[in-house]
Amino acid sequence: MHQLLKDNLRKAQERMKYYADKRRTDREFQVGDMVCLKPQPYRQTSIALRKNSKQSFKYYGLYKMVGDKVVVQTAFPSTNKDGQFLVKPVAILQRKMVKKINATVVKMLVPWSNLQPEDATWEDYQFLKAKCSDSFPHS
Repeated sequence: MHQLLKDNLRKAQERMKYYADKRRTDREFQVGDMVCLKPQPYRQTSIALRKNSKQSFKYYGLYKMVGDKVVVQTAFPSTNKDGQFLVKPVAILQRKMVKKINATVVKMLVPWSNLQPEDATWEDYQFLKAKCSDSFPHS
């Protein structure tokens, strides 16, 4: 009975490995290639926490390969003690009024420091003003 359980467990592990390996691809990079990184433990978050982590950014920046499996960027973004990227609002690109429950809220499209311009997010005006009063762009 014990041997039967071991055999079934081994077969299940082999089956899982087969299907996992089926989706994997080998990637090779040359010196000078530009690559995006997926920093797993340090997921990028803007100042506001996202309700759905699926909508968070999955890849961070473009880095240049300079040697064998070495990736560098001229200046790495600074992080806080929890490993989250420190970001500050750079400017206000657009404004819009959004109805929330029974109130109207002003939302602003804000690009962040240390992030690409296409990573700009819509944030509440009051929240930005309260959290970023020292670096809040008034434009």
